[in-house]
Amino acid sequence: MLSPARSLLALSLAALASGCAIAPRNDCPQLKGPAWQELRSEHFQLRTDLDPKDAQAALVRFEQFRSALLNAWGAGYRPPGVVDVVVFAKPSELEAIYGRDEHGQVIWGSGSHTGTGLRMVLSGKGGSILGGTGYKDVAPMYLMAWELTRQAMPSAPTWVREGFATYLETANIDDTETKTILGKPYRNKLYYLAQHSRLTLEQLWDYEKYPDEQAEASAWLWTHYLLAAHGDRFADFQARLTRGEPARPAFQKAFAGVDWDREQLEIHAYLREQHFRVYQYALATPAVTPQVRVLEDGEVHALKAELWEGGRRSEAQKKAEVAEQLRQAQAHDPAGVGTRLMLAQRLTGADERLVAARQLAHDFPQSLAAWKFLDAELPHGDATREERGEALTRALALAPSDPEVLNAYAWHFAWGETAQRAYEAARQARLMMPYSANTLDTYALAAAAVGRCNEALSVQRVAVSLVDSAGPEMLKRLRRYEGGCKEH
Repeated sequence: MLSPARSLLALSLAALASGCAIAPRNDCPQLKGPAWQELRSEHFQLRTDLDPKDAQAALVRFEQFRSALLNAWGAGYRPPGVVDVVVFAKPSELEAIYGRDEHGQVIWGSGSHTGTGLRMVLSGKGGSILGGTGYKDVAPMYLMAWELTRQAMPSAPTWVREGFATYLETANIDDTETKTILGKPYRNKLYYLAQHSRLTLEQLWDYEKYPDEQAEASAWLWTHYLLAAHGDRFADFQARLTRGEPARPAFQKAFAGVDWDREQLEIHAYLREQHFRVYQYALATPAVTPQVRVLEDGEVHALKAELWEGGRRSEAQKKAEVAEQLRQAQAHDPAGVGTRLMLAQRLTGADERLVAARQLAHDFPQSLAAWKFLDAELPHGDATREERGEALTRALALAPSDPEVLNAYAWHFAWGETAQRAYEAARQARLMMPYSANTLDTYALAAAAVGRCNEALSVQRVAVSLVDSAGPEMLKRLRRYEGGCKEH
């Protein structure tokens, strides 16, 4: 998970007067403004009420900065996956959900993890969300860098994930937009380190024991120093983490023979002299042709209700706001898929929910949310294996890069004639979420089903290592793979 200090990132904003609580559409009696849109590119889903031109500019900027960050792993690293981004045009709407931090500053953005990957909820004006004038660009950069770091190095310890993500947070694109600049000094971290002691590298292995600011600043400094002073060794360490090797042995192998007493003196000089090594890379600007659609009012209210449920308000206020979003959805878009899905999800009886889920999938065959809801409800009713297989197949056709769908599809079909298809789906899900024990468990099952027992064993061992206490079924599968994948 993101470090507590960074999961909610604050920036002082001038509060704007709040308007109508429903989606800013022209049918809102108190507020006129652009319709909410969904824009999709290869690596981002952006839902926003920004002006259409500003929304497209923001989407291009997200792709551009993602491409810039990937330079940290070399030209060959191009991971799949889609980041879910929600941008409110008015900072006041975000403040309503997330409030202010302990210093009284308005929280401008939040990062969290869903079943499909990273979600960023931001406020911004026009295309200034990343770069340009307007709001500072470093916090969204941190969130993207953190996710890419976790995806690239699934076995990395906390100090590496935080240190590397913070190192990448200061990535910049030059004025000509032809070069990426990595390694710029992080002034806030330098200021903190000038006032406080830094942690030793040995202490950083126990990252969670120390105050957030001290641990984060120390991890940033050590990462910056090791990249500059021991670049080849750090690259070897990265490669080992990418392969899923246990972190401590991987570090000891990559840095064998290093005199750490001497390194303590060297890093002190590195910090004192501040001759930080900066790297420049050619920037390959990605071509972005977004798929754009206008969201229905019910979809907007469903999205806002979901955000409110994860907001930083009292449980009573969150419950009231979710109910208000549902009321407005029923008032303005009673027949829409978003409204009907919200109502179906709040039914208390399993049979009722299943009936509603089946009807939703029938009425909205192009809705991924409807098929995912049906798949979630089918195990609780009289569904056949064939019906669930159909729901997963339809969902996968609509979202071939959704790791949650890929994982469920692979688990369902990892048998008999469909095993190879399941293996390919599981392999794709693993590329997107190599840090998920559930995803790796499925991948191991699919690998065993196609006769790749050694692969199943190595992956299952990693899956078990990623959880504090593996369940009996996961351990049972591990024992089966250790026994040559034979059924007992």
